[in-house]
Amino acid sequence: MLKLPVWYYYQTEISQLIITNNKLSTYMKEQLEKLGFSSKEADVYLALLELGTAVVSDVAKKASINRSTTYILLDSLSEKGLVSTSEKQNIKYFSVTPPERLLQHMQDLVKKNTELVGLAH
Repeated sequence: MLKLPVWYYYQTEISQLIITNNKLSTYMKEQLEKLGFSSKEADVYLALLELGTAVVSDVAKKASINRSTTYILLDSLSEKGLVSTSEKQNIKYFSVTPPERLLQHMQDLVKKNTELVGLAH
């Protein structure tokens, strides 16, 4: 029986973790889009969720979106209450707000759509 080197098993396990992570990221992105996020908003939100607190250049790099567009997307998410900002030594940092805020955003969307349906009748 051919015995494979130990590094091969680790590489295989890491590859499986990456595949699983990519599937999870795709699923999470799809769910955010169902909640009304644009594709790029979802990318930025998930990048920031993974990074924790970060400057715009790090978020842009992680989301694979140019920096100026990332600023616009972060402002949009901030207006929805889903991203918060802080400043340290004249550097602006962004972070995802607590998950309860995403739930509140969903409830607000449901309420708004319910009101619109009521107006249509």
